[in-house]
Amino acid sequence: MTWSTRIALLFSVVFCTQSILALGQANTPWSSKANADSFIQAFMGAASKSGQFTTDQIDDMSMIGNTIMTAMDNMGGRITPSKLQALDMAFASSVAEIAAVEGQNLGASTNAIADALQSAFYQTTGVVNNQFINEVRSLINMFAQVSDNEVSYTSAGAGSAAAAAGAGAGGAGQGG
Repeated sequence: MTWSTRIALLFSVVFCTQSILALGQANTPWSSKANADSFIQAFMGAASKSGQFTTDQIDDMSMIGNTIMTAMDNMGGRITPSKLQALDMAFASSVAEIAAVEGQNLGASTNAIADALQSAFYQTTGVVNNQFINEVRSLINMFAQVSDNEVSYTSAGAGSAAAAAGAGAGGAGQGG
């Protein structure tokens, strides 16, 4: 390949990459403070109406929204693609952790979050971001598995400790 062909190819790649990034940013709720606020309000409204979450969980989700809005204020209008990704991840992981609370119907909570996200995306960007919603679903399941594992380990540890204490007490009684 000649250098002129390489340069033309390079410009084509850069142009396509910039177009993809611009398209991705246009469909993100974090592209502006107004969009972010609308997205959070729409999400909170739909999550509240679902009836799947306690008042404390709704309050926690609201606090996450407030934290994201504060972070956007601190960015001073300079929202880069890496900052957009960080906002996406912060929101997704926080909401997923709240939804994966032990003792609730995980499927119903997951669907309520997914439905609230679909509604919020559609209202604020006009397009539903199914990839993001599927990532949140995966995070909810991951947090639920971690929580289940912690409960299993705690229960197993308590049982082992009780057995060891019983064996130790039995051995002490035999020595007399």
